[in-house]
Amino acid sequence: MTVQVVVDGENYAFDFDEIQFTASSRAEKWRFRALVDALVASKQKTFVVEFPKYNTSETFSLLDARKSLGHGKSSILKGCGISDW
Repeated sequence: MTVQVVVDGENYAFDFDEIQFTASSRAEKWRFRALVDALVASKQKTFVVEFPKYNTSETFSLLDARKSLGHGKSSILKGCGISDW
């Protein structure tokens, strides 16, 4: 199933296997990193997750996104091989 995350008008599409996204290629890892960076940097109050197959979307708060996701050395991606991507 394709899931599209829209942050500040930019679309980040991911293919989910069941309920999980697995970043197995370098391109998928970079796309996921770009999404995390966009969520952290956004000045908006919300972001949207779209489910095209079901013609539906959900809106989520970005309140405390920087604190929750971290940035740079404190990012949630630290220790996930991000420097190897």
